[in-house]
Amino acid sequence: MTFVKVVFLGNTYSGKTCLFDRIAQKCWSPHPLALLNKFDKITVKLGSGDDVTIVLWEYSDNERFREIVLTQLKDASAVIICCSLNDDVYNDLERAKLWMHKIKKDIRKRKIYLAGTKCDLPILPWIEEALKEYADAYNGVYFRTSSKDNINITEMIKRIAKDAVLPKADAVDRINLESLNLSEEYRKKPSCF
Repeated sequence: MTFVKVVFLGNTYSGKTCLFDRIAQKCWSPHPLALLNKFDKITVKLGSGDDVTIVLWEYSDNERFREIVLTQLKDASAVIICCSLNDDVYNDLERAKLWMHKIKKDIRKRKIYLAGTKCDLPILPWIEEALKEYADAYNGVYFRTSSKDNINITEMIKRIAKDAVLPKADAVDRINLESLNLSEEYRKKPSCF
């Protein structure tokens, strides 16, 4: 069994709590409960019979907790940086750039996933283009997601599981994404309430 620790990062109102809840609880709420930190885990069964347990951690983006987050990043296998695609008021893009810069020195130790959130709403194309550029610059992977409409959530989880089994970014793709057996609950269950 393979274990992967994934830390969610992002600004307040970036959609990270909704994304966390969609992955961990398979539901969406318009008013998610944001805590100092959240923890959950899911298991993905691979077509080869192997299991990948993905341990999910989400932390508050409050200034006073950022040092705690940096401590938790030390043993993380992957990071999901969330950025709202439709709101530049909260400077999500600047926060994403800040997180990328902070973890840059350890980039070879973990995989970076950039989640452009809230794609169910009208998006600002320049934010999405910047996120794609960040992903390319840091050898990361970009996903355009919607926790509300469950867009690309399953695909992101499949990719995290696949990358956990294939530790080298340039390794031959030995696992077909279709062979990852995730429950269809991710697509069918629209809301927690």
